[in-house]
Amino acid sequence: MTTTFERVQLLLRPDQKKELARRARETKKSMAEVTRQLLDTGIQKAREDDEFARTREFITKAAVHRMQMPEVTTNMAEYINEIRDEHHD
Repeated sequence: MTTTFERVQLLLRPDQKKELARRARETKKSMAEVTRQLLDTGIQKAREDDEFARTREFITKAAVHRMQMPEVTTNMAEYINEIRDEHHD
């Protein structure tokens, strides 16, 4: 399977370029490959953060909704027993 790439121009701070070069040397990979791997990692983390934020928002809304619901005062066990008693008569 052949992977295609698109050329992009990217401006880096000197410290970023130095870190990429160091990682490339240590892993014996090109700076481009190291950059792609780090981008993949960052994109995956951003997706996980987005999913976490959506889940947290859902839980918050559910909690607010639950607090707005009327309190249930019926004892369900007693209610079920009453229904059973009615059917056994």
